[in-house]
Amino acid sequence: MRSTPSGLSSDSADPAECGQLIGREQELRLIRDLIAGSATGGSLLFAGAAGIGRTTIVQAAVRLANRAGLTVLPATGAEFESTISFAGLHQILLPVWTDVAGLSPLHRHAMEATIGSGDGPPPDAALLVDATRTLLLRLAQRQGVAVVIDDLQWMDQASIAVLTALADDLAGTGITYLATVNTDSPAREAELHSIPARRLHPLSEQAAGRLLELRHPGLGSEVRWRLLAEAQGNPLAIVELPLSLDESQRRSARALPPDLPLTWRLKAVFEPRLAPLPEATRRLLLMTALDGSLPLSVLAEGPSELTTQDVLPADAANLAVVNTDGRISFRHPLVRTAVLTMSTVRERRRAHLELSEVLSGRDDQLERYAWHLAQAATEADEATACRLENTAQALAHQGRASAAMALLSRAAQLSPLAVDRTRRNAAAAYLGSEQTGDVLHVSGLLEEARRNDPDFHDSLVAATAAASILLLRDGDVDAAHALLVNAIERYDRRTDPHDEPLLEAIHTLTMVCVLGGRAYLWKAYHSAVQRLGPRPPRALMVSAQPDSARVSPDVSDALSPAIAALAGEQRPGPVVRTAAAAYHFDRIGDCSTAMRRVIADGRSAGNIASAISCMVLLAVDDWLSGQWSRCKSRALETLDLSVAHGYEPFAASCRYQLGLIAAARGDDETVQEITHQVARWAVPRGAMLAWSYTAQISTLAAIAHGNFEQAYQHAITISPAGRLDSHARLAPLVIMDLVESAVRTDRLAQAQAHVIAIKACDLGALSPRMRMLQLACEALVADDEDAGALYELALSVQDNHSWPFDLARVKLAYGSYLRRRRMSAAARPWLTQARDLFDELEATPFAVRAERELLAAGAKRMMPEIATGQLTAQELEVAQLAAAGLTNKEIAERLSISARTVSTHLYKIYPKLRINNRAGLRAALALQSDTED
Repeated sequence: MRSTPSGLSSDSADPAECGQLIGREQELRLIRDLIAGSATGGSLLFAGAAGIGRTTIVQAAVRLANRAGLTVLPATGAEFESTISFAGLHQILLPVWTDVAGLSPLHRHAMEATIGSGDGPPPDAALLVDATRTLLLRLAQRQGVAVVIDDLQWMDQASIAVLTALADDLAGTGITYLATVNTDSPAREAELHSIPARRLHPLSEQAAGRLLELRHPGLGSEVRWRLLAEAQGNPLAIVELPLSLDESQRRSARALPPDLPLTWRLKAVFEPRLAPLPEATRRLLLMTALDGSLPLSVLAEGPSELTTQDVLPADAANLAVVNTDGRISFRHPLVRTAVLTMSTVRERRRAHLELSEVLSGRDDQLERYAWHLAQAATEADEATACRLENTAQALAHQGRASAAMALLSRAAQLSPLAVDRTRRNAAAAYLGSEQTGDVLHVSGLLEEARRNDPDFHDSLVAATAAASILLLRDGDVDAAHALLVNAIERYDRRTDPHDEPLLEAIHTLTMVCVLGGRAYLWKAYHSAVQRLGPRPPRALMVSAQPDSARVSPDVSDALSPAIAALAGEQRPGPVVRTAAAAYHFDRIGDCSTAMRRVIADGRSAGNIASAISCMVLLAVDDWLSGQWSRCKSRALETLDLSVAHGYEPFAASCRYQLGLIAAARGDDETVQEITHQVARWAVPRGAMLAWSYTAQISTLAAIAHGNFEQAYQHAITISPAGRLDSHARLAPLVIMDLVESAVRTDRLAQAQAHVIAIKACDLGALSPRMRMLQLACEALVADDEDAGALYELALSVQDNHSWPFDLARVKLAYGSYLRRRRMSAAARPWLTQARDLFDELEATPFAVRAERELLAAGAKRMMPEIATGQLTAQELEVAQLAAAGLTNKEIAERLSISARTVSTHLYKIYPKLRINNRAGLRAALALQSDTED
């Protein structure tokens, strides 16, 4: 017999503290209610699969019962004791065995003869039940009793019979009974207990994510998705699966294996159920694990002659089941992993070979036939390699880059000739660099190609892949540019406008030049395009945009058909490139359905680089369309992904969006942090596009606070007044910033020169939004007699409500113009609309500017008065320093107080000023100052 249990069953994850059972709040509430009512007694039974958290719930119940002062009698069922009569009852009663002596002679004899050391035949079952009840009742009268049993299904039948009789009626006894049942064990649940069991279901997606973050913080986003998908809400799997990953895999810096390895605790859950299965059943499960899409009727055509009967033992062990469509499915994804883990290399190759024989000759199964044949191969085979390569090309056109990469890599391994190995590895590397972004895997493929081919540096495909990696991983613009230009110049088909490797190389060169943001980088691009003839291919015209201010009409004409074609486009590359072109025409939204498909595929099929590109573009669209909360959320998520994969150019783009929102809302601390962070990365690498992000953010932040001199100086670093440089990607985005700040700083000549440049490029032809901004710029520099008509034209542009921030700025400019012309009645509606739009966007500094204009136009105050008089002298000083951009530490040093005191002051200041955070301080103080004046 066994003493009181001290260990955990295979079901248990590390125990959570009472009250912190993530995702089990309802179950914990039931346990609390049961124990709170221990004076009256009651029963509770939890049933669930392996790893679902039964033992953790038992441990929580024991803690709660101990805290409530109950006598806790714990026990754990064990399979090896399930045939020993009364072993379970012995476990339960052993801690209180000395109390048996106080029973009547009849009851004491029954106890001792059954589970003690007494002599004589076993007593009548009813007498034993009565003796056990009497003992527990005596204990309950003193302080209440809680019988807590884990893995009840492994209790011996004799103990279960006693416990069932006891638990049937505990009302008024002061005895609490709680047990758990493993539903994966042999089907005994019906005979275990008459109490209805409460099922423990898998954790919700949200609860599973919280548990994973609690137990394994800092995982890369892609790794989190994969682990949560594999675990499917099973707490033990959530806790254990990450333990098999190394640090680079946890950070998403290295790809996860196709099948995650199991820890010893997870193996312990499945091995005892898999090992006893018949050989035919294990073979059937292995084939299902390798290809679960085939129905049993197809598998039965193989040489093993498997039948439906071979599934029954797996069904009985609750491991797998035959669905209504004839396919076999595992009860949990980890069963599949366990099947693969327990199989040998020889067994897996045999299963692959049998699957390839089953699929041979089926025209609709060529891909899987080739894959299984490749996995069964043990030596070089060019015929198999060719089939894999052809299948990979088909998969790539379907947007399944990860699968295509795997096939190409395997094809390279099976290639007898080094030149073929090089070519196939290079093709896989390019797919990875462009779509999956698996930097380490791609680098490995390129290194393998170099070893196989001494002339590897001449490969355009390999150079394109390497340049993409240089750009993604290091942001090394100059190295990537030199590598690509050299490879294009050496390419023997560099004049063929239909050569796909050449077009891909030029697309990549475009990315390099855009990030570089320097005029001379584009010379090589223009040379490469000119060699293709007078009219480059439409795909190149749509995606390669060297000059965002001077877009060819041919590009505009090609864009609409390209967007329409996205409805049936499976490849992520064309989607990303078309959406990038649509950005210049404010038509990102027209591509959103296709981009969301790429994002979903990126998460499921591994095209993470393409997914991140689409997420960045959608964040841009959210910014322009005024969906700033969604923009911020999307940018933060994308930033996490980008950092996890080491994609700093994407990370800079995300910070750019976050910086624009912070600037518009007056969050100077965030603006300063982001601009410094991006500049530190961009400048040493020559990534001048990223550097210009900081200039635009700083320009907008200065305009928000009415510092037009500073705004002008920042804006002209992007492109000087009077010029829209072809390499200055952001120049069209800051036209109103530059013109308005020039006018407000008495630089009318510079403002007029810039408007002339804008009109020469006809930026208004790009989109209705740009038409509105161009007209607003013209109005800003026009004579008073003409400006009004231009503003009216700007505000009558079709669908201008689609860009609320830009629209509000134009309305503010128009209202200010009317107010200065003493047309206050006409100005007030425009200023009111501007202020309300800014309020909706939480662009407080701009709302304050509009409110000032309204007050000057004779309107009554609409924004709440801010009672700075309620601030103490030191609070006012802290508020003014914080509004000036000083950090808590800097304020503390200036005022000779602690940073904690500064934080406390700010905590009191915010409600007094009717603001929520530091970002609103400057505007709040400025507005109050205007009122007092």
